Amino acid sequence: MRRPAARGERASPHRPRVRQPREAGCSVRRMQTDCHHGRLALACTVVLLLTASGLRAASATDVSLRTEDGISLAASLYLPARPGPAVILLHMWTRSREDWKAVATRLADAGIVALAVDLRGHGASDPPPDGSDPQDLNRMVADVRAARVFLASRREAIPGRIGIAGASIGANLAILYAATDPAVRSLALLSPGIDYRSLRP
Repeated sequence: MRRPAARGERASPHRPRVRQPREAGCSVRRMQTDCHHGRLALACTVVLLLTASGLRAASATDVSLRTEDGISLAASLYLPARPGPAVILLHMWTRSREDWKAVATRLADAGIVALAVDLRGHGASDPPPDGSDPQDLNRMVADVRAARVFLASRREAIPGRIGIAGASIGANLAILYAATDPAVRSLALLSPGIDYRSLRP
């Protein structure tokens, strides 16, 4: 037991630490909180798993189109889970429909029918007919028309709700075709040109 300081004697600066009594309910409340957080985390995990099990990634189906001048075109069709609007995807010069694969998948997951086409002379499509002028790219408008006719035959595509997305030469072809078809409701154009290899929108 510490001796009380005598008169005139300085008290020691070191005092014994007094420990506060721990509340009995503290640990109980902490356990209840931890248990609540645990149940909440478990519930969130179950919801995420159930939601994920209902999703399906869109897959491509290879299809063949026929133009009015007899060219066979290769294309990939991406279908959503239910009928929806449709979009035709047109690639750049010297490229192919594979450039649109990621975009087409996202569109289908969002409920939009996507048709990516290899223009004539590109990818797996036929080359231009023998004797045709290779510099006359206006014939490629028929490729877009063939894609439009194909979509009109698909019950997954809602009639009258068609869009076209094109890059470079594909952008110019989209403009030229859309001017002839009132069913085309929207255009998405990447790097169109005023005069791209004789294609003048």
